[in-house]
Amino acid sequence: MSGKPSVKSSGGRSVLDGVGVVAVLRQDSAEDCRQLAHRLAESGMRALEVALTTPGALEVIAELAREDGLTVGAGTALTPEQVRLAARAGARFVVSPVVAPELMGIADVEVILGASTPTEVQAARRAGCDIVKLFPIKELGGPGFLRALRGPFPGLRAFPTGGIRPEDVAAYLEAGAVVVGVGGALAPRRATPEALERAAEAARLLAAQIG
Repeated sequence: MSGKPSVKSSGGRSVLDGVGVVAVLRQDSAEDCRQLAHRLAESGMRALEVALTTPGALEVIAELAREDGLTVGAGTALTPEQVRLAARAGARFVVSPVVAPELMGIADVEVILGASTPTEVQAARRAGCDIVKLFPIKELGGPGFLRALRGPFPGLRAFPTGGIRPEDVAAYLEAGAVVVGVGGALAPRRATPEALERAAEAARLLAAQIG
C-alpha cells in the first residue's frame, strides 16, 4: 500500500472507510507512543489515533503522518485550536469525545464528534459529521446499543470506541460499525518489550481478520 491518503475521497466519504480498525494510542510518553505506533503499523494496522493527552502527541503525529499508507489522526480534541494544531501536524482526522459543532470546518481535516445518546447522535450528524464516534461503547451496551441506534438511524455510520478488545471487533462490525476503535487492549500505556510483542500479535490477528 503506498501513497498518502487524502482528507476526504469523492462523495464525502471518510478517510477511515475500509480500514476496519483504528488503534487508539494514549501513552505516558512520546517515546512509548512512537514505539507502539511503529510496531502496530509494521504488524498491519492501517489507521492510528494519537490522543492529544499523550505528551508530545503533535510531534508523534507529524512523524507518523510521513509514513506511506498510514492514516493518522488525533484524538480527545476539545477546542478549535487543538483541531488546527493537529491538522498542521499532518493528522488526517480528528476525534472529539463530545458533540462540539465549533470544531467542524475550521481546518482541512475530517472531524469526528463523539456521542453517547440518540440526541447527541442527531446533533453530531446535523453538525456535518459523516462518521459519529460512540463513546464509551462498552458502558453504553456494546454491539447491542449500536444495533438499537441503527433502528431510528438506519444510515448511521458509527465509530464505536471505549473498552473494546481485539476479539470484540467482529461483533461491532457485524452490528454495523464502519470502523472500530481499540485502545488499551491493543496499545498499552507502557511500551515494554512484552507489551510491544503482545500488541504486535494482536495487531497481526486483527489485520488478518479484517483483511
